[in-house]
Amino acid sequence: YRVGVTLIGSFLSTFHFRSDDCQLAAAPVSHASLVFMLPLFAVGGRNIVLSGPDPDRILDTFARRGVTTMFMPPTIIYRVMAHPKAVPGHFPGLRHLYYSAAPMPAEKIPEVQHVFPNALETLYGQTEASSICTAMTVAEMNRPENQGSVGRASPMMRVEIMDAEGNLLPPGAEGEVVVRGGLVMKSYLGNPEATAETIRNGWLHTGDGGLIDERGYLWLKDRLRDVIISGGFNVYPTDVEGALGLHPAVYESTVFGCRDDFWGERVEAAVQLRPGAAATPAGLQAFVRERLGAVKTPKIVHFVDELPRSSVGKVLRRELRAQYDTPERKGLGRR
Repeated sequence: YRVGVTLIGSFLSTFHFRSDDCQLAAAPVSHASLVFMLPLFAVGGRNIVLSGPDPDRILDTFARRGVTTMFMPPTIIYRVMAHPKAVPGHFPGLRHLYYSAAPMPAEKIPEVQHVFPNALETLYGQTEASSICTAMTVAEMNRPENQGSVGRASPMMRVEIMDAEGNLLPPGAEGEVVVRGGLVMKSYLGNPEATAETIRNGWLHTGDGGLIDERGYLWLKDRLRDVIISGGFNVYPTDVEGALGLHPAVYESTVFGCRDDFWGERVEAAVQLRPGAAATPAGLQAFVRERLGAVKTPKIVHFVDELPRSSVGKVLRRELRAQYDTPERKGLGRR
């Protein structure tokens, strides 16, 4: 009850929903999409629930039902944008298109804003600290210097960066994102050991790496367990994915680490190309090397038809790691 009231209050004070708002729920309601429906109920607005994120149905519902608000993970946004009907002007009443569940590369944000002008927003949270620990409104998102951030702490929440010794860090320093406030869970049901590990000294440890800048904006790096230590250097997958995303042939990529006898961990990338586009592993490696240097350049590039995803569109990095991080491949980094 406490979390629900805090969540509704945080949404309403941040996004100012109205009784005439109509929200379209296209992502699975077993996840955050259901949570995002609660503020609309609180103000007397409408929620329309689709059985799945089909772009045709989403676009048809927009046109017929006067949708003003919608949550979509980035992957669903990209699928809708690829539809021939998704052009500027098709969404005249849309006031809020907020994304979460996965990061959106900064270089893609202007593309989305072109199709959905003056609507894009973002949120950050997790199951243990629900949905809106931080938020960024349309006005903030329209400023290029903010793009790539997940916003500032929402009302009734405190968000900080902590080092491995439990010290809070100053602006600009990288560490683990920790949160406290009304959105934080009480415990894991029946698992006091996991609760004690996750909530320490009143802070919920998210497992996410990041930094908070001088203006209070949170910039996520990666899940701490996803950071690749290659040749003694920390390699953040999102940095490499961002560089790959600048290549005109790349639609999307996921970067992960594999155990390696020479490097400790070897940087690898799974790349999905744009329809009709062509690229070579060597060409992409040279492209990244020019921007990030040799250490962060993937030693191996895999081309895939599609990246593995969860039901809410998150790329399942662990599945790629499980597929390629095998004992017989530990010597590949020397090549």
